[in-house]
Amino acid sequence: MKPPVFELVALERLREHEQVDRAWVESLAARIKSDGILLDPIWVSREGGVILNGHHRYHALVSLGAHRIPAWVFDYDDPTVRLERWSPGPVVTKAMVIEQAERGDLFPPKTTKHTVLVELPERPTPLSVLLSVAPPQDGPAGPAAAPGIGNGSGSSPTENLRIVSQSSPVSTGRKRSRSESGVSPGSTGTRA
Repeated sequence: MKPPVFELVALERLREHEQVDRAWVESLAARIKSDGILLDPIWVSREGGVILNGHHRYHALVSLGAHRIPAWVFDYDDPTVRLERWSPGPVVTKAMVIEQAERGDLFPPKTTKHTVLVELPERPTPLSVLLSVAPPQDGPAGPAAAPGIGNGSGSSPTENLRIVSQSSPVSTGRKRSRSESGVSPGSTGTRA
């Protein structure tokens, strides 16, 4: 299995598997525009470009006219990528997530909860880089992404890789405000 790779992925290469709360997308877009930065990359499957974590951030950037989005790209079949539900309900499998994305038949908002058993370093990315039509150059947002998804052209967090116990949530080592991490106002820790 390849380690997760950070890339700036073209928005049109991504596929969704969940619906979003439009009011939260508008609020998040306003915050990103005001701050001029996206602090938390989304998570994407290397196979097929399915968004695993970050549907609200994706929609917020689309509404702002972005061309790319910062993403951690994973091998979805890697056992370090876990899937559960945010709330009780029928079991959801990784195969179902891929299937829903391929069909465009989206789950309701906050159905799936993906976690990873590796530490992912922070990768704040300036909004100006994401709005730019020109391909980004290596710089503060990291290396420019090649046309594919997860083709090894991005940077790996291997030097920062840390296995976390299976019952322990992944932490980036710093507390973030709800708006920075994409958590809905009034929620109890739900990520966007």
